[in-house]
Amino acid sequence: MTTSTSYAQALQALLIIARTQRASKGVPYVSVPLTSAVGGILAKDVVAPLSTPEHDTSAMDGYAVQSAATATASRAHPVRLRVRGRIAAGDEEVGQVVRPEGEKMEEEDGQTDENGDNNMSDVSSSCHEITTGAIFPPFYDACIRHEDVVLLTNNTHILITNPVSRGTNKRFAATDILKSTLVFCAGTALTAAHILPLSSLGFTTLPLVPKPRIAVFSTGKELLCSRQPDVNGPFLMGALRGLDVRAEWMGVLPDDLGVLRERLEEAVSQGKRDGGWDVVLTSGGVSMGAWDYVTDVVKQMGGRVVWHGVGVRPGHPVFCALVGEKETDDAGESADGGKRTDAGRKTVMFGLPGNPGAAAACFRFLVVPYLRWLMGLGREPPLIARLDPEYDGGRYTSNGANGHGSQSKKKAWIGDAFRHGILRSTAKGELFVRLSEEQSPAKLGPFVSANCWIHFPPPEKKGEERLGDGLVECYSIDGARGVIPLADGGDS
Repeated sequence: MTTSTSYAQALQALLIIARTQRASKGVPYVSVPLTSAVGGILAKDVVAPLSTPEHDTSAMDGYAVQSAATATASRAHPVRLRVRGRIAAGDEEVGQVVRPEGEKMEEEDGQTDENGDNNMSDVSSSCHEITTGAIFPPFYDACIRHEDVVLLTNNTHILITNPVSRGTNKRFAATDILKSTLVFCAGTALTAAHILPLSSLGFTTLPLVPKPRIAVFSTGKELLCSRQPDVNGPFLMGALRGLDVRAEWMGVLPDDLGVLRERLEEAVSQGKRDGGWDVVLTSGGVSMGAWDYVTDVVKQMGGRVVWHGVGVRPGHPVFCALVGEKETDDAGESADGGKRTDAGRKTVMFGLPGNPGAAAACFRFLVVPYLRWLMGLGREPPLIARLDPEYDGGRYTSNGANGHGSQSKKKAWIGDAFRHGILRSTAKGELFVRLSEEQSPAKLGPFVSANCWIHFPPPEKKGEERLGDGLVECYSIDGARGVIPLADGGDS
């Protein structure tokens, strides 16, 4: 095993694989009810089928009036308007008189309001009682609130003592979302907030990217004989659920070449029958130890190694392979003599290190980016924070690579380093981050308080653009979409 593959090269390989896998999927999208769409990824652009609001509607409970008719209103000389009827939200025949039950409308000049006459002279001397959300009747351009009028005892007239301006408490049609507007692009991760405009546009279902199916294994004899609890399995299952994918726990595998191959082949075969695993995820057994069999087993299964060993810490023994439907030889040709292609491959296998801290880091910065690309999401934007002055330098190297606590004299790592820490916000809105005191991938106590990963890139190359001095990229611990929980920064 070597670590000749850089982190950037590993990511680029995963991006290409994700695009190929997406293109080869038989079902490009699934139709999901709007009520179940939160957390899903849009497979298609969403375009507004109509404008909202569709009609002029009332923003208040009150009376629809013609604003010009109220221009002279005062306490000394109130304007008296006849109530022609009521319009409620949901009424379709706008302007039609709706008699309050048990009430008799007053007649004027021998004419009643039952025909809903829209004569302009009648409009200027009348009003409609209207509820919030109801469609405005023609020629009325303002709504005056119930509490701002005096209702006469016979309920047929109101008195207005203050003028109202045009548009008061009226929502005009097509002032929110316009028909044919691109509302959301394909690849949008839906949140509860997105349901608000989608519901207003009448959507009841949405085309979503099918959730990736992931099989999760842990490996290690020590986990089977109860000498050591399985840490990685529960962590990976919890983190995957936070990503809104379909993860299935497959159990713990022993350090046995035959059993490993049998169980992994069985899982891949079962996955193909059920539609295919997109990812098989294992932890442990990927280094160079006497019982590290995972990589050998995958090769025996006809898998093609994408990389084994990446220039990252912690977790440089991490492993990735493609398990194909046809066996391939080392020269890149399939068993039937054709050129090798990954287009028909259904399963990507990740072998994470056994150390829990290393497994968590590799999951976060290799598996999560692949799953995001597989679901059509873009690269995840980091939060930019300033290293806490107390921890910028000192026993840590410039790229945070001396991650095993007190080993400050250890040779600086030249690859990408990922360190957990505590991100906090000050009262002024500034972000500061402090590395956890202990960075050993085998020690998990720091994760009690750690709320982020910090990415330290390799030494800068000529011509590269980097962040300013003391600034670093911060990411959530588990990769779940959302805001990193910030520690209380106090008054600093």
